[in-house]
Amino acid sequence: MRIDEKAIPVRKTLYCPANAQRLYADNKAQEERKAAEEKAMQHPWRPRPGVYAPPGNDLNERCLQAGSTVIDLDQRSITTGTDKCGVTSIRDNLDNIQVFVACNTPPSPKTVILKRVDDKTLLLKKSVNKEFRDDGGSLACCQEAAQQIYAATSKRGK
Repeated sequence: MRIDEKAIPVRKTLYCPANAQRLYADNKAQEERKAAEEKAMQHPWRPRPGVYAPPGNDLNERCLQAGSTVIDLDQRSITTGTDKCGVTSIRDNLDNIQVFVACNTPPSPKTVILKRVDDKTLLLKKSVNKEFRDDGGSLACCQEAAQQIYAATSKRGK
């Protein structure tokens, strides 16, 4: 079909093979994932300073009696039972925090991995010489009464 004697209609098409489309989609997904990771690393998660205990029905009682774990990264300390540890450095990862500590009980140094489960629960895992001895345990943030007792005793200790 001719429009006039000199013109010939041309249809321009863009050929894009399936491999190129897949490569484009993969690159775009990788760029989006990288942007999300960079945004997450700008504002890393930190556990609320205070008293933690294993979750369960009697959480409030356990928290008020002694609490099993005190995490205070602002004061650079983590205490679990009789194990009192000073934080030497913190490494932020995408899904957890790696806390390097020196403790009062041998063997030391240790690494503590803190992983956020939800707003009030975290997973604490310890390793010695880069070897994990167990799967760790869940800890729930104690109620306000236990937090107030901790705050009052930590102020007295300063």
